[in-house]
Amino acid sequence: MSRTKSSERLVGLACVLVGATFFVVLGFVLARTSPNGSCDFEPVYYHSRVLIEHNDPYFETNSNYAQLNAGGFLNPNSLTPVDQIQIPCVYPPTALVVAAPLALLKWHAADLIWMSLSAASIVVAALLIWSAAADYSPTLAGVLIGFILINSITVLFEGNAAALAVGLSVIALALFLKQRLELLGLICLAISLCLKPHDGAFVWLFLFLSGGTLRRRAWETVSTFLLLSLPAVLWVSSFSPHWPQEMRANMASISGIGGVNNPGPTSTTSHITNSAINLQTVFSVVVDRPSFYNPASYFVCGIILLCFGWAIIRDRGSAERQWLGIAIISALAMLPVYHRHHDARMLLLAIPACALLWRRRDTLGKIGTLITFMAISITGDIPRAILDRLESGYQFNAADLPAKLEMIIFTRPAPLVLLMMTVVFLVLYVRSTAPTARGETEPEAVRLVKT
Repeated sequence: MSRTKSSERLVGLACVLVGATFFVVLGFVLARTSPNGSCDFEPVYYHSRVLIEHNDPYFETNSNYAQLNAGGFLNPNSLTPVDQIQIPCVYPPTALVVAAPLALLKWHAADLIWMSLSAASIVVAALLIWSAAADYSPTLAGVLIGFILINSITVLFEGNAAALAVGLSVIALALFLKQRLELLGLICLAISLCLKPHDGAFVWLFLFLSGGTLRRRAWETVSTFLLLSLPAVLWVSSFSPHWPQEMRANMASISGIGGVNNPGPTSTTSHITNSAINLQTVFSVVVDRPSFYNPASYFVCGIILLCFGWAIIRDRGSAERQWLGIAIISALAMLPVYHRHHDARMLLLAIPACALLWRRRDTLGKIGTLITFMAISITGDIPRAILDRLESGYQFNAADLPAKLEMIIFTRPAPLVLLMMTVVFLVLYVRSTAPTARGETEPEAVRLVKT
């Protein structure tokens, strides 16, 4: 390895480590000082504890929380009144069972372990991704990953399950591609699917569509997931026989008009500071009816997924082309169904593709890298805080077409940029898998991505 290349790797690794230090230190400090500390861990912890107490976690009762309060299982710093939880249980039984060992502990111990696991999963995922990208452009990869980590503090101090779910799914994919510690990868991806299935599902889909060894890993992951799921469903069903209907009702209660998870203009949640980033948030401004914005989102994502599936099935190429396909699913995974900015840590998976494209120094590659940086920024903590400050006090409305467009552009930038990123990387990937791009008579540097 040349001295220049070695220096670049040291600089890149230093950027990752600096970002990881800020991420961990500030995350833990804010968790102890902010009134919103571990606010997203509260529901999954409390409802797991309700299940342990042999009660129905999907049906809210004041007596449940009075019992938890008496036992020391409530967050003493929570803004939520001790006799109720503002967010009803919307986690599947598998997530409650994964959290159940922590729910056996008092709040402070459980919260510390949860945050430690979350921090470790994100940092290890970041290091594995940097290791994969360092062969192409270690400095750029380090800068982008460090930027992601510095702008991911809220996912840690709020205790959102996305930190653990996304971190584990990224770790699993990196291990599968390296063909190392694959049993650990199976367990990581299966737990990710248990916690937040809509985060790990596209990683699993990529494995399945890739064929060969990766497809075998996909089937093994499904088997592991089912082994974990069956006891979880049986346990929850014994106390909550109607849990599917109750969970759907809970989801509907917070997703309806004015609800905290409603994608439309009447949502009580800011789409900048705590942004929902799925495509429904865009289409709902046009027509604020689920019968419109859900099918519209599924249609757009379905077309993209069909094109991606066609390209990946016909490709059995190099690891470089694999990373282009992974960059597509890192953005596309956020768009079809409900996701918030916390889930966008999945964009870590796009960094190796960016490093590869940056090394080639062509126009389309630079555009892909620029759009990825935009996606990372618009879903990051600091840029969102700045945007929210700039728009403070401004009233948007959806009265006519110009007003609708203004509202979409200024209050829903994340899904727009993620959609752009998906399309650009899809074009790059399709062109790279074309027969002429894969021809054996061309030099490898030319065959990576045709532009």
